[in-house]
Amino acid sequence: MNTVLSPIESEFKTATEAQAPDAWFRARVQASLETPAPAYRMTK
Repeated sequence: MNTVLSPIESEFKTATEAQAPDAWFRARVQASLETPAPAYRMTK
């Protein structure tokens, strides 16, 4: 889907460019959910 977007409606030139940040974010969240260890260690 390489539709050209209006600059008034979007800061991206194409629909593909507009979806890229969302896809990146979703991939990062999914990778985080699949990681068995916590990202930080809790201390008392």
